[in-house]
Amino acid sequence: IVTAVGETGLQVYKFGRITTLTRDVPKSVKDVILKNRRIGLHTLVLLDIGMDIGEGLGLLEDFLSDEGIDEIVVACKLGSDEPFVRYGRVDELRKTGKGKMPGVIIIPGELHFIEKEFLEGLRFS
Repeated sequence: IVTAVGETGLQVYKFGRITTLTRDVPKSVKDVILKNRRIGLHTLVLLDIGMDIGEGLGLLEDFLSDEGIDEIVVACKLGSDEPFVRYGRVDELRKTGKGKMPGVIIIPGELHFIEKEFLEGLRFS
């Protein structure tokens, strides 16, 4: 999955620690996101087995809002013939994720202008 995140247009070397989101939302998930953001790195959040993007975003929505994180990337089926990658607001993307597995949520850090341009082409509307 780490090499497949290149399909999102984000530069792989700008990813910090990776974390896994489970249904009990361990404190470590939030800690990893905050630490990576402090140093400008993207965070790859792997979703637990059987969890779709909508459920994952539902578990993180309040935390992301409280931290002022309003735009993220969601992706699933990376590396396949039918990858699904979207960029946008958390509340909008939550509606796109039903039934799409396996999936990941990416919390962008500081974006390079090339990353910004690429993500705009993936914007959910």
